[in-house]
Parts: sequence; C-alpha cells; structure tokens
Amino acid sequence: MRRIFSDYMESIAANEDIVFVTGDLGYNALENLQAKMGDRFINAGVAEQNMIGMAAGMAYKGFKVFVYSIAPFATFRCLEQIRVDICIHNLPVFVVGNGGGYGYGIMGATHHAIEDIACMSSLQNMTCYVPAFAEDVSKCV
Repeated sequence: MRRIFSDYMESIAANEDIVFVTGDLGYNALENLQAKMGDRFINAGVAEQNMIGMAAGMAYKGFKVFVYSIAPFATFRCLEQIRVDICIHNLPVFVVGNGGGYGYGIMGATHHAIEDIACMSSLQNMTCYVPAFAEDVSKCV
C-alpha cells in the first residue's frame, strides 16, 4: 500500500497547494514523490509532534497538508497535537499511517497500531478511512 499511496500522491503533486510531510520515512517508497514535489516535500525527522504542528501551521496558511508516518507514530505519539492543532480548528491536514494493526509486527509494541482507528475516530472533525485494496487508496485520498 505504501508504494501505491506514494504513486497516487505523485499523480496529484502538481497541485501547488499540496504539501507532504513525513516523519523520517520513505526509503524505497517516497523518493519519486520527493523528486516531484521538491520543497513541498518535507522530512520532519523523528519529531512527530513537531510534524503535526508544522502541518497545522501550513494548513492555516492555506495549504492542504499530508503527514505520513508509521501508523502509531502518526497517531499516538502526537495525539494531543492532532486534537488541538488540527481537529479543533478543522484544518485540511490529512494524517496517513502506514502499517496499521500488526503490520510492523517484528518491530514490537511501539510499532503496533491496534487502537489507532478507535482513538482517531473519537476526535471532532476527524474522519478515518482504511483502504482494504489498492484501488481504494485513490478514493480514500
């Protein structure tokens, strides 16, 4: 799904209003998107809370911002920032988590996201989508 998501993002990347922020990910999946987006592709590093704050600020200025990381990093590590900075202000920030459930099982509990949908769907102005098949990705985005 990661590759399919990256390819779809690349297809809409010509829209200058779109910014993509990742939490130090992308090896063998996001390089095409980085090349296409240039300065609108931002690697925030291992700083998920900051990544959400940056995204909220850019969205407040009129950009549509996609933030992307491994599911528990994009949700649990920065839940308060998502709630306060994005949801309460109903900003156009799209939080994308890869590898939900036990997708990164071998990495241990820090990489598991078995409560992410329950947690995120409880927030105001938050809608959650879970693509089951490759063709669902474009519809979800």
